[in-house]
Amino acid sequence: HPDVTEAAIVGSRLNLPTVADSHRGVPVLVLNGEHEDNGMAKAVAPLLERNRPKAALWGWMAVPGLGHERDAQEVVAVAHLDSVVRLRYPADADVRKGPVKLKALDPASGWLADNTTWKSGLTRIAPARDYKGELGQTSWLPNEDLAFAYRALSTHDRSLTITSPRNTSDNARTLVWDAGGSVTIKVDDSKFPDWKSLELHDGSKTIAELKQGPALFTVKDLTVGFHAFTAQGADPKGTVRTSEPVLVIVR
Repeated sequence: HPDVTEAAIVGSRLNLPTVADSHRGVPVLVLNGEHEDNGMAKAVAPLLERNRPKAALWGWMAVPGLGHERDAQEVVAVAHLDSVVRLRYPADADVRKGPVKLKALDPASGWLADNTTWKSGLTRIAPARDYKGELGQTSWLPNEDLAFAYRALSTHDRSLTITSPRNTSDNARTLVWDAGGSVTIKVDDSKFPDWKSLELHDGSKTIAELKQGPALFTVKDLTVGFHAFTAQGADPKGTVRTSEPVLVIVR
């Protein structure tokens, strides 16, 4: 029912017997695992290759280190749904007065991720308007914040690791911070020890930077909402590496 579906997260395949333009207008993010054993890549990749050039607002990720299980993918899934609902639901909508007409999204208004670069050391992302490349090999994302979270989760063999707080399958339900409080972000930089700068991002926004160790950040005055924190380092040669994202929910 694409007319009433604001967005979707899919944990396996995107099974559509037929595809219409109305389906392509629903933002969908497919989150599989790298070690899927049921031909997931063969099922998902061709679907995007056919429909992304036709303006399908769809994306896909083979989360590194996983098979077909749920393991804190909500760090991207929750932020994706939250972003799209804010973009598509009219501010003056009232379901008591009849069906709500959802806003259509312009494919050029989002960001794209290059699905061929997951194993390059840093997944390539760019504004949709500026992207140069084959659209059939890309994932559409609603904004820059999502693009940063997607890049962090989709990049394989990451050189940085956030060791605290850790994503777990229960965090989205049980681990919550209070507004105005603080959270300490600890980073394992043993695989990238020669960094000259280490940044902490909240979505796409740089909120702290280190020029020397230890690799430790404290975020104060937390604001209400979903925060996808990532650490990003650069070495003297200009090589940039990222950590996985970690989800911090503030009430």
